[in-house]
Amino acid sequence: MEPSSAAGSRWHLPTLRSIVPFPAADIPRPSAEHGTGMLHAELAAVARVLSTLPPEDWDRGPGQSGVTIRDLVVALILGSEEVGRNRKLLGPVSRSALPEYAMTGSRRQRRIAELGTVAPERLIAQLEFWGHEAQLAASTGRRTPARQFRANVPSGLSAGYLFRVLLPREAWLGRGDIEETAGRTPSPGPHGAEVVRQALRDIAGAWAGPPVLMEITGPPAGLWLIGSRDAREAAARIQFGAFGFVRQAARGRDYAGDAPVIAGDASVARALLATRIPS
Repeated sequence: MEPSSAAGSRWHLPTLRSIVPFPAADIPRPSAEHGTGMLHAELAAVARVLSTLPPEDWDRGPGQSGVTIRDLVVALILGSEEVGRNRKLLGPVSRSALPEYAMTGSRRQRRIAELGTVAPERLIAQLEFWGHEAQLAASTGRRTPARQFRANVPSGLSAGYLFRVLLPREAWLGRGDIEETAGRTPSPGPHGAEVVRQALRDIAGAWAGPPVLMEITGPPAGLWLIGSRDAREAAARIQFGAFGFVRQAARGRDYAGDAPVIAGDASVARALLATRIPS
């Protein structure tokens, strides 16, 4: 659902064209099938990007994100592995089998050490395997508390949110980080619009300040209202690219190829940009 334009709207800032933005709080969540499809597609896109990189690029860096491509891939593998392993705990598992399936802190550290020396083609295979396990978890455990799948999941997060929103977001951001570290311009891809919409909805749910207009520039473009619809005017307007916006909101980290452009009350705009969403 995209915002529509209309003359004479009350939502404006001086010198800016008046249009009707779409309320970010009203953005619907994607269906479970849509979320699983996004996760599958984004992980497959990561694998395609990785397959084009020469082996020497994997440990070169670090990039602007502060890590190497290998570090970024290992993080994606462990995120999927944690979900995939914990999925097995939902069925009839004997107590003696728990250490085999649970993704404990010590197991995570061992896996980081193991994957730190694995050849790139094996890392890609690991990502494909555990990504598939995470997708199976999405199809079998949607109604289960998210803490059953991830030990470090934010409090109160549902499994539905984990599979429909958070895992696709992390895969999308991971792909963008890999492309950036490889010296490429991150592409929003076919699911960028939905990832951006869900980030906007999360920001709207966390924001208690004055209304702000958020304009996402470039593909996927759109204008959104964050905050109350009862005020006469928006306090500020922010223009931001898709990747820069989502990474800022989810990780609090700038993207070198993108920066927000602010109009109106700068203090309100900065406060909104400091609002964080799950990641």
